[in-house]
Amino acid sequence: MKKRILVLGMVLALVAALVVPMAALAANPTTGTTLVSGQIACTYTITPPGAINLGIFTAAGNYAETGKSISVSTNDPSMTYCGIKVKDAKTSTTGYLTLGGADDVNLKLTNALKVAGGAIGAPPDYYAELTTEQTLKAANTSIGSANITDFAVSQTIVSGDLTKTTGTYSLTMTFTATFS
Repeated sequence: MKKRILVLGMVLALVAALVVPMAALAANPTTGTTLVSGQIACTYTITPPGAINLGIFTAAGNYAETGKSISVSTNDPSMTYCGIKVKDAKTSTTGYLTLGGADDVNLKLTNALKVAGGAIGAPPDYYAELTTEQTLKAANTSIGSANITDFAVSQTIVSGDLTKTTGTYSLTMTFTATFS
């Protein structure tokens, strides 16, 4: 029995000797850190009005569509101002509806397309020809977003237009949002 007690005592002493260094290590741990991060990308959006159809030109007069919406926005907090401009990118017939949208002076209607809304003013009193780029919203009028809900187009048809080649007369408006 004495042997057993002696062996048990030695085992306990060995365990105690092994536990003390582990406890000392646990009291002084070594740590490291890792930062995990991700970013939300800056987005810039513009939503122009959908396709605008002025209908069939059957008589001389004004053909118009009003109440169209344009909106721009960004989630970039460093951009505090935004503006909206519109233009026709054609070079020879800028601002004119042309047969098939062609940039050909022989295929254009007599009068330029007119636009209104935003900074230009509300229709029917204010229209500007699209022969040059038109500012719809100045760049210092909104914080992070801008909306125009009164965008309009107007086309004046004269009797001479009614004898032109039949077909679809069109142009493509390009809307540009500027953020700063």
